[in-house]
Order: sequence, then C-alpha cells, then structure tokens
Amino acid sequence: MIFVYSGKGGVGKSTICVNLAYSLMRQGIKVGLFDGDLSGPSIPTMVRQLEVRPMHFENFKILPGNYGGVYVNSIGFICDPIEGGYWQGKYLEGVLQQLLFATSWYDSDILLIDMPPGVGAIHKAILSRLQGKALIVTTPQDLSYTDTIRAIEMLNRMKVDIVGVIENMAYFMCECGRTSAIFRGDTRKQLCERFNVPLLLQLPLDVEIPATSNAGDPFILAANQKRDYVEAFHALSLRIYLEYDSFKSIRPTG
Repeated sequence: MIFVYSGKGGVGKSTICVNLAYSLMRQGIKVGLFDGDLSGPSIPTMVRQLEVRPMHFENFKILPGNYGGVYVNSIGFICDPIEGGYWQGKYLEGVLQQLLFATSWYDSDILLIDMPPGVGAIHKAILSRLQGKALIVTTPQDLSYTDTIRAIEMLNRMKVDIVGVIENMAYFMCECGRTSAIFRGDTRKQLCERFNVPLLLQLPLDVEIPATSNAGDPFILAANQKRDYVEAFHALSLRIYLEYDSFKSIRPTG
C-alpha cells in the first residue's frame, strides 16, 4: 500500500499517483487505485479514455472499474462534481467503507491511494485503518513546503513511514528542448535533509503532462516515450514495488 500525499493542493500529486499506477501496470503488476479526494476528485478526468468497465454494483458491493488494466474507485464516477460535499462523521465513514475498505480489489498486487490535500479527518480515517508507506509529492517552492511539512509531521504522529519525495515541476521543459527553473525552492534542504528522506525523482513541467492528463490518457502511456523522465519514472515505480519491504523507509524525527 502506497499513500501518495502532499498536504498541498495543485502540486500534481494526482498526476503522479495515476501515472505510478499505469507505470506499474505496464510492467506486469496488478494495481488498484483509490481516489481519496472525496470533495474534489480528479482521477476520473485523468483516466476517462481508458474505460474498459465502469465502477459497478455487485453482491451489495461497489466494485472498482477497469480503466486500461488498472482497477479504479472514485466518488467522482458516481457523484457529479457540483454535488460533491465535505464528508464528515458517519457519512465519511460510510463512503470510505463502501469505496475503499469493503471493496474487492481483485487481488491487486499493490493498492495506491491518492490522498487529498490537507491534514483532516479523512487522512486520519485512512491512515489509522490501513498499513502502508507514504510517497511525498512537492513542488520546489516555499508555499508547497509549508503544507508538505504539516503532512510529514502528521505522518510521523501516525507512525507512517516515508519512502521518499518526488519533486514535481522541478524545471520547465520547452518544446525546443531547453530547460529552465521556474520555482527557486531547495527541496533537498527544506524537506529531504530536514527530515532525512531521500529525493527520489525530479519531474519537469512539460506541456505533454497536463495535455495528456486533461485528455484522460496518462502521460506514462501517451507522452513521448523518448523523454528521459519517462524512463526514470518507470525505473522508480518498479524500484518502489520490488523493494517495498526493504526500501530505506524513514519515520522522520526532525
């Protein structure tokens, strides 16, 4: 179980989670993917072109849909975005019970959970009932670090290990091939050194990534496969899966 988490919205956490799922699937691994953002689900948009079978009701259970070989559950498949609310108390427990805890994930080898931003009741509900490790996503800017530090501190309190950090939008990749830094933050110093967690990968701000996400086809499947970061992303996803138990996982103390 991998919790893909940031604490900050808008850093590309859902994009990382979805593409991690499809990278693992491409490498022969059976993957379940749960959209933990009940108030603002984005995964349905990102996978809509891949539908093989939608979420469905069977034997008094809501079962995940098959989207291009990945089993996906999201409140966004059954609830119009305009109707989305802020789930609390028994309503929150009921939704998580039906969509996550009581779901048959078709014997998936790994379950990825796209955690919502923030540090609220839903995070505690999920992390207190499921055993897994967290993958942190951030952008290299102070606005992101502030919320991400809160998330790391919550993971520490709940005794959830962290496998490392992915820095998204680390640099801008022009269609001409040139690269340049957009943000000026130092993720190694602000997060990795402070909490003794490894920086696993730096991903660019590439026009192909949001374009493929908006089109409902993850970049790991649709983007130019000659991009260096695509190969690096595949390598990292397989490493996380194969070395899950022995991965140098840190419970931050700083």
